Amino acid sequence: MGEVGYTEERALPARMLRKEFVARGGVKRATAYVLGLGLFEMYLNGSKIGDHVLSPNLTDYEKRIFYVTFDVTNNVTAGKNVVGLILGNGRYWAPREKVPIGMKNFGYPKARAQLEIEYADGTTARVASDGTWKVTTDGPISANIGPPNRSGQPPGHLPRGRSDLQYRACPQAIFR
Repeated sequence: MGEVGYTEERALPARMLRKEFVARGGVKRATAYVLGLGLFEMYLNGSKIGDHVLSPNLTDYEKRIFYVTFDVTNNVTAGKNVVGLILGNGRYWAPREKVPIGMKNFGYPKARAQLEIEYADGTTARVASDGTWKVTTDGPISANIGPPNRSGQPPGHLPRGRSDLQYRACPQAIFR
């Protein structure tokens, strides 16, 4: 009798995306809109945003894509800020394509994020995902299977002023 196993597993470390930006004082409202082709967690200035785990919901990516809205008014501060995303596969990237059954592979996980800031004087600012974001795969989630690698830190744990030298440009991880 043959063994049942997952010999076709393809490990894919989580992508940790990061963007620094400057905000003025007098923030009246700040709203983040995040879309993950895969699953994500959002961080802002070292704090996890929301209580979501494995968000957004799984979907048939050929039919619909979900996004999540966060009120981050209390997380945006005057001066330098940093926003981060941990981006996992969420079945956008299939860990197995054939064994034990066929799975659809849509490609590498991607994200789109937009932070809308409204100031007390009526002016607005926008921080949107683009080619200026940085990425690393050297973090706590080294594969979509198995135990986490505790040697790295999520992007939200690189608060303002901390070095991001292990990060690199990430146009392939941003969905436009």
